[in-house]
Amino acid sequence: MLAGVTIGWLWFGPVPTVLAVIGVVVATAAVERSRQRRQADLVRRALPDAVDLCRLGADAGLTTAQVVVAVAGYGPAPVARELTAVVGRTSRGMRLVDALEGLRQHAPLVALADALVDAERYGTPLAAALTRIAADARDQRRRDAEVRARRLPVQMLAPLVVCALPATVVLAVIPVVVVALGDLTW
Repeated sequence: MLAGVTIGWLWFGPVPTVLAVIGVVVATAAVERSRQRRQADLVRRALPDAVDLCRLGADAGLTTAQVVVAVAGYGPAPVARELTAVVGRTSRGMRLVDALEGLRQHAPLVALADALVDAERYGTPLAAALTRIAADARDQRRRDAEVRARRLPVQMLAPLVVCALPATVVLAVIPVVVVALGDLTW
C-alpha cells in the first residue's frame, strides 16, 4: 500500500492521493462494520436454538462447563463458534467464569453469558434463567423476521419497475401507439 501511495503522490499529486487513501480507509471500515453486523445477526438468529440446547443439558444434570462443551460441539454454528473459543480458553487453564466474559463482546450473547456466569459463580439454577432467555431470544427473532418481511415490498419495488415496466410498455402501449399512428392520415 505504501508503494501505491508513493506512486500516487508522485504521479497525481498530494490531494488526489490523500483523497484516495481516505476513501480506502472509509470503505474498509464500512466493510468491517457490515461484516460485524452480519455476524451479530447470525448469532441473534441462532441464539434461541443454542439456549434451548443449553437448557436441555442443564435439565439433564450437566454442569455449566459440560453444558458449554456440549453446545460448542453440537449447537448452531454462530453460537457454537463463540462457545468453542470459551472451551479453548478453559483448556488453556483459564477459569470458566473468566472465559465466559469473552461472550460479552457480542451483544446477543450477553444474557447467555450472564446466566452461565451466575450459575458457575453463585450456583443459581441454570434451567429457569435459560428458559427466560430462550423465550426472549425467540421473541426477538420473530420481531426481526417481521421487520425483514415489512421491508421486502420496498426492496422488491426497484426490480419490479426495472423488469416489469418495460415489458408492459412493449406489450401494451407500443401496439396501441402503432395502430393509432397507422390510422392517422397526413
